[in-house]
Amino acid sequence: MSKKFPILILLLLIIPLIIIAKEKRSEDINQLFSPNGAMYFTKEWSRTVGLLIETDPERRIGRMIEISDKKLEEIKIAKDSDYDIFLNNYFEETKEIKLAISSLKTISSDLLGKLIIAVMSHKEIISSLDQVDEANKETLIKDSSSNILSNALNISLEEDVIDLLKKHCQVQDNGISTLKNIDLMISLSERKEINDKLLAYELNIIKGETQKELSTSEIDYLEKALEKIKTTDYYKELQTSNKEKRQKDLYDKISSGKWIDEIISTVSPEEVEELERFKTFLIDYDPDSLDDEINDLQIYDETKSLLRDAKDYIISSFRTNENEFIFRPKNTEMITGASNTKIITNPDNPASAYCLRKGYKLEEINDNEKITRNCIIDKETVCEEWSFYKGECGTSEKIKE
Repeated sequence: MSKKFPILILLLLIIPLIIIAKEKRSEDINQLFSPNGAMYFTKEWSRTVGLLIETDPERRIGRMIEISDKKLEEIKIAKDSDYDIFLNNYFEETKEIKLAISSLKTISSDLLGKLIIAVMSHKEIISSLDQVDEANKETLIKDSSSNILSNALNISLEEDVIDLLKKHCQVQDNGISTLKNIDLMISLSERKEINDKLLAYELNIIKGETQKELSTSEIDYLEKALEKIKTTDYYKELQTSNKEKRQKDLYDKISSGKWIDEIISTVSPEEVEELERFKTFLIDYDPDSLDDEINDLQIYDETKSLLRDAKDYIISSFRTNENEFIFRPKNTEMITGASNTKIITNPDNPASAYCLRKGYKLEEINDNEKITRNCIIDKETVCEEWSFYKGECGTSEKIKE
């Protein structure tokens, strides 16, 4: 009872002062309760009392988060001459949060979520401060975020960290802002298993951004973010682990001979038997002698070229696909007039490859129900790609050796 009595007296002294401050909106009263005002100590006392009477460690940290929120809001209304005082008060509070978390052995997902939300909201507020230049804002964000969250990330369950970071760091329809948030979290974590999963998440975000039309500054940021990821151990380990699998999948794809079937359906009858024999060879083929085997086939030169094109296309598709990270600048897509029509420059089937190798333009039309590709011979002659490949347009003829 004797320990509680001074606290009760303190509460009785503080409550009337707070009520008066809320009822009187004059600038003088507000100044009294500002961080450098004569009555600011009453706010600090009331906050201290609230922390003292809270016995649960996590709820106590929750109260500290609320206090840091209020102290950061105070910075927004600070005069330039008072800015350093307000900022110092805020950072001292974030240090208290860090100290309190360091005494915990584990942390609940509920508190972890509150801490992540605090970091995200504080980041936005600091970014909006007029008193701070851009370079110092980055430092302030990193320091405050580290105080609030770094210890928590190191004692939380991995699945909680990943789920909550993805949930609270994601900015709807803004991959770059999401990347910046995740990048901040990676800088705060010391756990490789968490950082590796966040890096994988970043790669997925960057890949998603390749589907959009981007400004020059957006492309510049994404390219730098991608290069940064490529320097990490995670990315290097990922490339190494995938290489052997890609090689096996490539061998299986070619040795299956299924890619020959589409070509067989378009060739002259006298070529079919030779191509069927070639499929048998592929069952246990030597990658180094594949081109020589194609050259020795008794088939038309154009068919040999198609085999090489198809083979090269398969091989390129199993290489490390740098093309998945090609960014598209705004207003530069190759459009031929209608919004559902575009020029194809990267062939993905023998007919497309044949049209382009002949030096003609390949046009794809998407009418929402069917996709059609036409080989444009000249202004007056347009032929569907497979019809052109089969010689049904009267513009080409295959030649046999």
